[in-house]
Amino acid sequence: MTFSHPRAAGALLATLASLTGTPAALAQQAGPLSLPYATDFADPGAPGPWQVLNEEAMSYVRDAGEIYQIASGGKASFLTEGAANIHQMTLAPEGDFDMQLSARLEAKTGYEGVWLGLYDSAGAFVAAHLSINTKGCGSLMSLSVVNRQTLRLSEETETTQFADDLFSKGPLIHSVCNDESRARGDALISALATQGFTLSLERRGFLYAARLQMADPSGGAPIDLRSAEVVRLSAPGRPAFTLGQTSRAGSGESVAQFTRFAITAPTS
Repeated sequence: MTFSHPRAAGALLATLASLTGTPAALAQQAGPLSLPYATDFADPGAPGPWQVLNEEAMSYVRDAGEIYQIASGGKASFLTEGAANIHQMTLAPEGDFDMQLSARLEAKTGYEGVWLGLYDSAGAFVAAHLSINTKGCGSLMSLSVVNRQTLRLSEETETTQFADDLFSKGPLIHSVCNDESRARGDALISALATQGFTLSLERRGFLYAARLQMADPSGGAPIDLRSAEVVRLSAPGRPAFTLGQTSRAGSGESVAQFTRFAITAPTS
């Protein structure tokens, strides 16, 4: 599996302009986000309505046409307070929406993924999560929708999650514990890096669902999968995304390229 960026090695050692707007600029941005909104990160000099939470500038590059990001240490996640390099909008949409992130992800550690959602803090978000987890017969791929909130009376954090293991009695592979299915699973994971995918969070009223769209590397019909729905009575934060890892990644390095972000009103 190959996944490279032509200027990554040198660019990651440079001092880079971040997505963070100045306080004055952020103060001028008021009201809801007008839809449709889309960016392909084509102009590094025009950050737009974005900021980077807990920025580690040496770990991402906002280059022409993409954001190239690396993570290591197993702490990159919406679930982790203080996680580095969460790209967050300074405005939020109202009402129903389809939020989409196009990306490429290399499963270098076998314990990584991409988060996309409405984010306020590690204790308050609703998000789509595409993840790779390795156990048993090898690497698996999962699609989840995660709702985390603090209960006012107890002040305890509650997490509701619907996770679909796509490779274990799942919609893509029933089991990867044989040569043929393992090869297909490996091809699908490799395609996340070579062909890319689109991860979505869809809101309809109080219901939120995750969606995965990608090409089938075997040449079959395009893959289009939607998770179950979680209920969230109030929007928890603003649109955000990041490259994630679980603690089992350890010191291993994960890599993602984010190529397009969009929010549109539903067509139906």
